[in-house]
Amino acid sequence: MDRGVQELPGVLDDLAIRWSKARQAALRGCLDKGGSGAPELPEHDLLTRALAHDPAGVEKALFDNSLKLGRGFRQYYKTDIQLADLPRLFPQMNTPCCDGVFRGDESGQALYLVRGGCSLKEIGPRACDAWREAINGLVLGLTRGLGHSRHDSICHGGESCVDVIHTEGSRLRYGPVPEDIQNETSRAMRQVALFDGSARLELLGMNEGVLFYRLHQEPGRDFNLQGHFERSIRQRLPHLEMREASPRPVITG
Repeated sequence: MDRGVQELPGVLDDLAIRWSKARQAALRGCLDKGGSGAPELPEHDLLTRALAHDPAGVEKALFDNSLKLGRGFRQYYKTDIQLADLPRLFPQMNTPCCDGVFRGDESGQALYLVRGGCSLKEIGPRACDAWREAINGLVLGLTRGLGHSRHDSICHGGESCVDVIHTEGSRLRYGPVPEDIQNETSRAMRQVALFDGSARLELLGMNEGVLFYRLHQEPGRDFNLQGHFERSIRQRLPHLEMREASPRPVITG
């Protein structure tokens, strides 16, 4: 499976239509939990209503349907979409978030998509999150080994919207951490170390104003590492949103 989109004339318009139908089906499903039928509305209106009803469910449904569509497209056409295909593919999807200025990075393993915002701002940040998850699913489905991250967005207070398509496991999954936040996290960890010398901080990066990090400590320690660290940070940066991103165990039956 090594054909790129340039060898598949005419199919991108079909993909755009199918993706639109997949998204609308996801939104109607979120509105029709009781089985009484969801209204036939434009996607913008469906998104607005579904987000008011079940925002977390919307994100999951859009991701799942987009992932399924992308995988089906890749298997049917026997093609793996490559990083170099995306500047042609994305603008033809006729959607918010998929048009803008593309640029590569020095490694050649990522593409940045930068734009000045879109009509989603009138709905609010959850609409931005919903579209992010839809794009996440589509990219994962269409490709092998590529992921999508949103480093910044106007809906979340950024100066521009910045999406990054990168190799999975890349350091570019997260955006850079500003120097002032790095300094404050270092001060907080010095305080934590007074109580638990095994504590170690791993700064992953910033996405849409959220600091992603991991905290490590030796097994058997009962000191509340996360709580102490975050309280210390909030004393200096009270508005900073933080998320501990250590892998969680899978709970099975």
